[in-house]
Formats: sequence, structure tokens, C-alpha cells
Amino acid sequence: MNKHFTRFWRMWLAVVVSAVFLSGAVAALAEEEESDEPEMPKIHVEKWLFLGPIDAPFPAFNEEDGEKEMKAGDLLAWRHLDLDGLWPVDGDKVQLIGGADIEWAVVSAPDTGGVLIAAKEGHPRAAWLATYISVSQWMEIDVEIRSTHPAEVFIDGESVVKDKKGGKMDTDAGNSGEAELEMGKHLLVVKTVYVPEDSLTEWRVDVNVSRDDDVDTDPAVTLDPGREMTIHDVLDGPSIGGIQVSPDGALFLVSLSERTPPEGTSKRRVEVRRFKDGTLVRRLTDLSGVGSWQWAPTGDRLSYVA
Repeated sequence: MNKHFTRFWRMWLAVVVSAVFLSGAVAALAEEEESDEPEMPKIHVEKWLFLGPIDAPFPAFNEEDGEKEMKAGDLLAWRHLDLDGLWPVDGDKVQLIGGADIEWAVVSAPDTGGVLIAAKEGHPRAAWLATYISVSQWMEIDVEIRSTHPAEVFIDGESVVKDKKGGKMDTDAGNSGEAELEMGKHLLVVKTVYVPEDSLTEWRVDVNVSRDDDVDTDPAVTLDPGREMTIHDVLDGPSIGGIQVSPDGALFLVSLSERTPPEGTSKRRVEVRRFKDGTLVRRLTDLSGVGSWQWAPTGDRLSYVA
């Protein structure tokens, strides 16, 4: 009886030991297979369209007693540049809100040191970088940004990742965010701000993009704004509500409306352009309840009814 029991106990112990060994081997194998999964290659953005830098002062009340003092990262929320409808090319001129004309120009970031932006002692400044991401199929991409100062990345006008502090240039990995892209070309814009009092470091920005491992083709980074027409261009393209030429014939005002997916919400905007070459002078958005635009006799002012 005792011999049978001893033999059974030994067999049971051998089965338990074997099971533990096998489970450990399977776990080790699974961990090894997981570690063997290739990391998606990062595509470094080496060329950019650059705009700025411009002075971006804090409001006058920023240092008054009882007011919450604004920091550099708070300037990211200020709408210095309207991203709605933006599709820049080298040499395009832009009139910023409250500022003079400035133009997009090509700059390089040949290594991981990123783009070096000219700072200005004693003045908060803002600048923008833009490039196009082209994808041949639907995919999810990861956008990684390293910046010495606060920066925010937008794709097609939507925020993807925001870094309100900066100081990431000396690290291997920066802040990252994900975006789902339909087949076609998409605009990636970086807004960055610099406040001298925050730091004495150089003003630099660097960006990498990578694809999800569910697809086999990498996104392409390009400065070429050309793209194929999509169904959205046909169904949701802007419609012209009216055109008015200024009394001196130098400018014209055009009222536009278009539907934005997925809800199909209608958005209205007004653009003022130069008559001789169509260059955009001013774009006004968020015009709910505003209409009846009229030129003043002087040709440099507009009236409206709200």
C-alpha cells in the first residue's frame, strides 16, 4: 500500500515539475518572440516649410497683482496663425493677426539636432514648421517631437501632441501622439513658442514619424503640396456665397462655406484677397450670425451686421 502511494506521489510530483518547466519555457519563448518583433523605423523630418519667428508678447495684465501669470506653454493656445484651410508652399505670404506679411521658406534639419530657430533676447516669440505626410492606405501613425521649448503638433488642424514645457532635446525619446490617417496627403504643422526668461538654451525642434505595424508601407514626408482629388473635394468642397470688389479695385472679398466631415457641419469664412494675383490678405472664421459685409468708400475697411 505504502509502495503504491510512494510511486503515485513521485509520479504526481514529476508531472507538476514538468508542467512548471513547460510553462516557464513557453513564457520564455513568448517573451523572446515578443522581443524579436521589429520596432517600426522612425522617419526623420529633414526638411520643413518654416514661418516666423514673430513677436508673441504676453498680455499687458500678465504681471498685474491678482492675475494668474501666464507661462510659455500658455502661448500655444493663442491663435496667432489660423490653421483652417492652410495648405502652404515655399514663398507663400501670410498676414498674421495683428501683424505684417511674412512668408513660408524651406529650412533643413539634417540631423537629430532639429531645426535651429532664431531667438530674441527679452521677447517671447512664436514660429511654425510645416510638412506633408502622404499615405497610400489607411494607417495609424505615431508622431514624436523633441523640443527645447513648448511645442504642439497638429495634423489637418487637429492637435496630436502637446508639450507645454519642452526640454526634450537631450533625451532619446520625446513626447508622442497618434493619428489615424485616410489614404492621401495630410498637413502636419508644429507651433513652438520661446520665452527667454524660461531658459537660456537654444530654440530647437525635431520630429520623427512612424507607422503602425499593421500595415506594410511607410508614410512619405514631403514638401510637395500636390495631391489627388478625393470624394471629400467633390462633396464637401467650398461653395462661393458672394464676391465684392473694393472701391479702389485693389482687393476683393469672397464669402465661402463648406461642410466638414464626419457630421457634415457647415462652416463659413470670409477671405480678402489682392485682385491682381489672388494673394490672401486676411481670412476671417467663426462667423456664426455675422453677414451683410460691405466695403467702406476708402476701400481699406469692411462693415458687417451681427
